[in-house]
Amino acid sequence: MTSTFPPITVPTACIWIDGDAAEAATYYSQALPLTASAPGAGVTTLSIDGIPLLLLGADATYSPNPSISGFLRFSSEKFGSQEQAEEALRTAYVAIGEGGELMPLQAYPFAPLFAWVRDRYGFTWQLFLEEPSSGLPFFTPCFMFGNVAHGKCEQATDTWMALLGGERLSLIRHGEGSYLEPEAVQMTTFTMGGGVFTAIDAGTFHDFTFDPGVSMTLFYEDQAGIDGAWQVLSQVADAERCGWCVDA
Repeated sequence: MTSTFPPITVPTACIWIDGDAAEAATYYSQALPLTASAPGAGVTTLSIDGIPLLLLGADATYSPNPSISGFLRFSSEKFGSQEQAEEALRTAYVAIGEGGELMPLQAYPFAPLFAWVRDRYGFTWQLFLEEPSSGLPFFTPCFMFGNVAHGKCEQATDTWMALLGGERLSLIRHGEGSYLEPEAVQMTTFTMGGGVFTAIDAGTFHDFTFDPGVSMTLFYEDQAGIDGAWQVLSQVADAERCGWCVDA
C-alpha cells in the first residue's frame, strides 16, 4: 500500500518507565532471549532480535496497560528445535512474569503453549510457542482494541497502513459461536512503515484502552514529515503535548 507519510525507520513502541530506563534495559536484556540494549539520555533502545523497543525513563504519571503488549513467537527457526523453543519460553515466563498472569501458561486451541504475563514495570508480554514456524519476527508489538476502541481494529490498521505504508498479511475473525461478535478481529498481522505488527479486537468489557503508558514513536527526517503525519493522526486536541498525539 502506498504511504502518505512514510517514516524513515520502523514505527517503534515506547514504554513509559517509572524509574531509570537504563536499569529497566538491564532487566529486559537479562529476562528476554535475543535481547540487547543501547542506553541513551533518558531513552534506552532495546533490540529484541533486531526489532527496536524504546524505554522512556520518567515517573508514575502513566503506566503501561495491555492495550499494547509484546508478542514473542518462540519457534524452532529461532531456537534450533521445538524443544529448545519451549525451554526458552518457559525460562522467559519465569523471568519476565513477576507482575502476574493475564492468561496462565498452558496449551490453548490456538497454540501448544501460551502465556500472557506482566513484568515488574507493568508492560505485558504474550509468549507463544509456534508450531510450525510462520517466518514472522520473534518480537512484534500487539495492539489490543478493547473498551471504547473495541471493533475498530480493522479500520484503524487500514488507516495506519494507508498513512505509513504497509499490507495486511493475515486476518482471522471470531466467527459464529464466539464470545465476541462474528465480525470482530480475532487476530491480524500486518506491515506498517517497514515493520510487522499484530492486532486484535478484545471486547468492550475491558476497563482500559490506549494511553501514553505505551505509545508508538515515528521518526521523520524533517519537520514537514512530522507536520504531515501529525495533521492526519492527531484527532484529540486536548491530548496534544510534548510530541504526543492521540488518533481516532
